[in-house]
Amino acid sequence: MISTKYKLLFDGIDSDGFRPLPNQQLVYPTSHSEVFNHFSSTNKIFKDYCHYVGNPYPDDVKFIYPIEIVGGLFRGVEHTNFHSDVIDLVKQNRCKILINYSHESNIDGERMFKYKLTELSNTLKRQGLKESDILFAHGDSNLSKTNSWIVDDFDYQWIFNDAILSSGSKKGVDIIESQSKDGLNSTKLGYDSKLVTIDEVDNTIRSKRFFCQNRTTNYPHRWTLGCFIEAYDLYDEMYLSFLSTEWKKDSLRLIPTNSEMDSKIQDSVESFYPKMGKLEIDTQSVEDKLSWDGKFEGGRYYKSDAYLDSYINIVTETKFLNKQIFITDKLFHPILNFQPFIVFSSVGWLQYVKDKIGIETFSEFIDESYDSEEDDNIRLRMLFEEILRLKEKPMEEIHEWYVSIKPKLINNREKFLSMHTIDVWTPYFDRAFDE
Repeated sequence: MISTKYKLLFDGIDSDGFRPLPNQQLVYPTSHSEVFNHFSSTNKIFKDYCHYVGNPYPDDVKFIYPIEIVGGLFRGVEHTNFHSDVIDLVKQNRCKILINYSHESNIDGERMFKYKLTELSNTLKRQGLKESDILFAHGDSNLSKTNSWIVDDFDYQWIFNDAILSSGSKKGVDIIESQSKDGLNSTKLGYDSKLVTIDEVDNTIRSKRFFCQNRTTNYPHRWTLGCFIEAYDLYDEMYLSFLSTEWKKDSLRLIPTNSEMDSKIQDSVESFYPKMGKLEIDTQSVEDKLSWDGKFEGGRYYKSDAYLDSYINIVTETKFLNKQIFITDKLFHPILNFQPFIVFSSVGWLQYVKDKIGIETFSEFIDESYDSEEDDNIRLRMLFEEILRLKEKPMEEIHEWYVSIKPKLINNREKFLSMHTIDVWTPYFDRAFDE
């Protein structure tokens, strides 16, 4: 439970009278808003955790003024003029400004990032504020190591708390509770969404080795994976989606594996590109294929039949290059549906998540040595080679192994679902006000 000594401070409420909007609607809380969701999940009534500029400020309450960034980093925040009440409260050490970008990991390039941090510093000085008055939550937990200058050159108070683990866990708990209480969740995708239950994991041999969801396909590792699947004709081995169609072929970049695979992957570009938007797991009934009826994808809903008919989840995380440790909800889906996984992400990502959540992975059957390979090209090749190796395994062998790891899959789900009880924000707030 978040301490009642902290409240979120807002300038107003949105046009629907529901979600508070800070900073004159320059930026606003989104569905990714881990800090907003965390406060609201522990205090169901707005007045218990929200306060509005202009109302009396109780002496025993300290405030967090959240600026949620939608889309690219900053988006004009570096030139913000704060409300005079906010400035006064900050100077009295009764308020901290939180720039929350914990749901994303981009920095818009080192040069631009440094420029915008400097611009923000100048803006703060003009209003009598300091860099240390700003809490800056960022999604790349490795950022201070790969870009040490953010700590050396600036005095912003950085937060790397992997907040999505807590908010994602809470969403999982809510889905399970709703499923138990209200039954199946009917969706506009034409099927009832539900998580797999352990009672449904039976001894029936499944028809697919893999399950792999991809909506946004412009990331180089996902585009290369798609061309790899085309090159080696792996479609019958998996439930597969590649949904986005807005990217021009010439804008999509392959990552070389520095092996004989490259020519075969390159040769598959022309035949794979037209298939994007037509490779679907659960969106066949969506009418607007350009916007996907609001960007629907299986990560938002769960077609349990597909999970129950496949074994290993191929997770394509958002980041693969440049040693970025950025955790998103993509790993949560196999954990919630009792599936082992192989992960396309940056070096050390898998070990980081194991240490963070306490889950077990599957090195007894899946070669996970790719996770320690620093060379992005070689790591990608190792992942492709592992998929090809697993493809040659008899389904009976995969099934026998899968049944044997049920206790591990149960434990992983329980570990993940327990993450919502961890308060990932208050310790940072406490430290900020104490300094």
